[in-house]
Amino acid sequence: MQKHQAGAQGQIAFYNECLKKAKAVYLRLFPKEGEKKPKWAMFCADKARSMVDRPHKRLQDAWFLEMQGKLLANKRAMVFLTPETDIVTGGIMSICNLASRSQGMKELHGCEVLLATLPGRHTISKYTRFENDWRIFRFEQIEGILGELEELFLQIPEVCVCPFLSWLETRPDLLGKVPARRLNILNQNVELMPGTKEVKALAGYFSYVTQTCAHTRYCTEAARELYGMPVHLLPADIPGRFYQIPYGEKENLIAYSDDENPYKEKTLEELKKRLPDYRFLMIQNMTYEEYRQTISRAKWTLTFGEGWDAYYLQPYASNSIGFTVFNEAFCPEYMRKIPTVFPDYETLPQQMAEFIRTFDREDLYSAKIGEIRGMLFPPPPPDVVPRDALLEFYKGNYTFP
Repeated sequence: MQKHQAGAQGQIAFYNECLKKAKAVYLRLFPKEGEKKPKWAMFCADKARSMVDRPHKRLQDAWFLEMQGKLLANKRAMVFLTPETDIVTGGIMSICNLASRSQGMKELHGCEVLLATLPGRHTISKYTRFENDWRIFRFEQIEGILGELEELFLQIPEVCVCPFLSWLETRPDLLGKVPARRLNILNQNVELMPGTKEVKALAGYFSYVTQTCAHTRYCTEAARELYGMPVHLLPADIPGRFYQIPYGEKENLIAYSDDENPYKEKTLEELKKRLPDYRFLMIQNMTYEEYRQTISRAKWTLTFGEGWDAYYLQPYASNSIGFTVFNEAFCPEYMRKIPTVFPDYETLPQQMAEFIRTFDREDLYSAKIGEIRGMLFPPPPPDVVPRDALLEFYKGNYTFP
């Protein structure tokens, strides 16, 4: 078994390197995002990815022998559906951590916990760009034993709702084999959340449905009424050890996120004019370890994403300072008062440049980090007992039942 796995993993590493080179050529040929690609290019890209999938499937088949035995013995499965791309995102890392913590709460839910990719042509057997112990299966493998299960608890991120629904609609009787069918939608990004029509259509295949929300901004009574299901606040939880480099060893570096944003190009152009003494680096194609090192070396970071996200928050755990624009969809209202949160991208270059010029001194810089940390993460009132949101979820104590 070990020799078989080593061979498959060696093939995966080789194919991934080939795919990386092919992708570089592909991007040189078609650099524009959203540009329509010729059929031959799409065909070649799909074939290349299919080739990479083969050793992943061999590993999954070997691993599933053990998992199948556990599932058939327990007859209760909790499946976290997860994307089939080996990249570092807050959403994927949060899913892995939720699954790990769920394993430790088995006495509450009683299920075997596993990760699986969406049904389809492509899959992945493991995430290699951040620390985790998860083996990832194909949902088709679980499909083969659904008739033997007594309970299926499916946890599905919002981006997977529509593709999973489309697949399920082609086999409408499939889940009926399982007596108890529970669905939880992991709403990690409200802007990616499907409409009520799709959500209710998927919910129709299950006997009990809930939704967890990663941000307080959209975890509301209104959301509970809109979707017709209990809603529970479950903040994204991405554990990790952050490097804390002292000010004197940091670089005059502004690291920024690779999020797509219509204001990005103009904002960076203006910042570079105002801050010619600083180097700009896009956080792209990094492992999580490389990312943590980068945000610790950089004095400053800038997110073009959700606003209340890792690119803004995690630098403060690394003795660095992050900047963001207030986003109504994600940011709690109190963030408006924080000096590194700007109202819009039009005023960001001037305000951010002035802030950096003012506080790029060791004494002021360190004091400002402490001040902003206190504003971002205020201690709870003394009469409030902190609760474990995931534990409360499995107990059925929802934010909006």
